[in-house]
Amino acid sequence: MLESLNDYVSILAIVAIIVFFVVILLTIFFRAVERRRILRAMLRQEKEDTR
Repeated sequence: MLESLNDYVSILAIVAIIVFFVVILLTIFFRAVERRRILRAMLRQEKEDTR
């Protein structure tokens, strides 16, 4: 019983770590995309202002 519980906990820990890394990577990716979109919008705004 104890060994199977230990295996279960270690599997849960591995899954939790993987999920954690995936969430961090997605967060970084979405922030980068958002920043790029904001920069593009700012550039477009500047072009309209110079006209």
